[in-house]
Amino acid sequence: MIDPNNRPGGDTVVLTAKSANKIQWFDAGTLAHLADLDMPASTHELIRSPDGSKVYASVYGGGIFGKNKDPDRRIAVIDLASKSLERTIDVGANIAPHSVPIPHGAEGIAVTPDGETLFVCAHWKGVVHVFDTRTHTLRRTIAIEGAPGEANQLRRVRVSPDGRYVCASSHVDNFAAIYESVTLTQIGGFDTPKAPMGFGFAAGGERAYLCCHDAAITLEFELASGRITRQFPTGAGCEFIVSY
Repeated sequence: MIDPNNRPGGDTVVLTAKSANKIQWFDAGTLAHLADLDMPASTHELIRSPDGSKVYASVYGGGIFGKNKDPDRRIAVIDLASKSLERTIDVGANIAPHSVPIPHGAEGIAVTPDGETLFVCAHWKGVVHVFDTRTHTLRRTIAIEGAPGEANQLRRVRVSPDGRYVCASSHVDNFAAIYESVTLTQIGGFDTPKAPMGFGFAAGGERAYLCCHDAAITLEFELASGRITRQFPTGAGCEFIVSY
């Protein structure tokens, strides 16, 4: 089963460089920088359209989490073939939404490709909550071993397109963890450059990407081991990455 929001990777990666107000493209094979697109304001997350031809990007505004004095209210529609901003969608009230209420606060959120399991990262504790999407019950809470920091931090979680792995990052702890999805055993973990955030997945199902926001560096790593294989520089504030 293919999750329409998290497809298998391809030859190109596109990412948000939110502090630079840009969307950037790179060649997945050579890591060469292909193009930049200037955005109307700080842009945080990306998601592909059902037909795969576009990405929708959340335009969060000029501020940062918890200090957004100039929140935006738009979703940008970006055409992947032309690498251009097609239009924006006004979503109404300028509230710059972020997080949902669960124990220890909430940050990153992800669903397995089969839709059966929901993962939610805690905001001020080094754990990930695992929920049953049918019954809405908490199945268990798993620790991010190696990143116990309880300072407020922007953790992120993603599930690989084939459903085999779960990846979690801890922004302040500068750490990322990998879990085997069936047993939820942590099978890897590694230190990162400053402020790791969003994950993306390369073609073939064996490697993934991790944006390190404050360092303006994106890592490529092996899912089975956590071994970092390559890295490349990006614009300031890289947060979210998609391979297509």
